[in-house]
Parts: sequence; C-alpha cells; structure tokens
Amino acid sequence: MISLMTFDGFFRKRLIQQLQLVLVLVATLSLSGCSDFWCWPFSCGSENTSSAVADDSASTDDSAADTSTDDSQSTETVSSNLPPLGPTGIIWKPVSEGDHKLAIVLPQHYSAPTLTVRGMSGAVIDTGNYIGRTNGNRPTYRFGRAGGGYPTPCILRVGTADYLISSPANRIN
Repeated sequence: MISLMTFDGFFRKRLIQQLQLVLVLVATLSLSGCSDFWCWPFSCGSENTSSAVADDSASTDDSAADTSTDDSQSTETVSSNLPPLGPTGIIWKPVSEGDHKLAIVLPQHYSAPTLTVRGMSGAVIDTGNYIGRTNGNRPTYRFGRAGGGYPTPCILRVGTADYLISSPANRIN
C-alpha cells in the first residue's frame, strides 16, 4: 500500500509540472510574433531592425535650436536629402492588423511627440493619434489611412525631426 501511494504521488507531481510547462509555453507563444502590440522576439521580417538608437531630440545644442513658432501648417519646400527612417528604430507599419491603416511605433525611450505625415512641400497631410504605450511600452500612433494612401515620397515628422518615407506603402523597421 505504501508503494502505491508513493507511485500515485509521483504522477500527481509530474502532472503539475507538465501543466506548468504548458502554461509557460502558451504564455510565451501569446507574447511572441508580430502584431500592433507585440513584435518580440522576432524581427518581424526586416533585416534592418535597430534596437539601440540614441534620442537626440533633447539635445541642448543652441545651433540646432528650433526658433520657429508654429510650423504645423508650413508649406516650405523640403529637400529630399532627409535621413531615412530605417536606422532610427521607428516602425512605419502601413497596414495595421487592427484597423488596416498606418500605425507608427516609436522606440521605448521616446516620450510622446507630435507625429505628422507631410507632403514633400512640407504641408501637413495627416496627424497621428497617440493611443498610448504598446508593443513593449513603446509610444504608438494611428493615422487616418493606410500607408499606401499617402503620396510617394512623403515625410514623417517626429517632434521636430523629419524623415524621408520613399515608399509609404511598404513597412519600414
């Protein structure tokens, strides 16, 4: 009788361990992969993903200080010699899973700056709607149309920094 109780206890412990393993696997799988909210631990199909980018937006260099007043409606012609978005760690997701419109995810160290999509003349086409921190505590924005609905090329303004979006219908990591 003693050996039967010991044997039964062994299976009970083993069953609990197996259930714990299954729960850990389910939790890991639910957090992995790519969506509007998670893009971990995979690179989401991009070879150009960057995860360590310095935030120069808080620079105290007086020579680069912005002395303009409100430039949100600026129509000044902008040079196409703008830096590309790819190396910044900012994700341009032209078609999100949620609403099938443009979503922008900033690196975790960013605050919540204003995001606008502009034409090459500098005119504002659309302003991003900040929806909070998602995808690993990263500032996330949604726009009014899919990425392919913006002119090719266009400009993404993040705070006061402009980036060239040469093909808005394609994902940029």
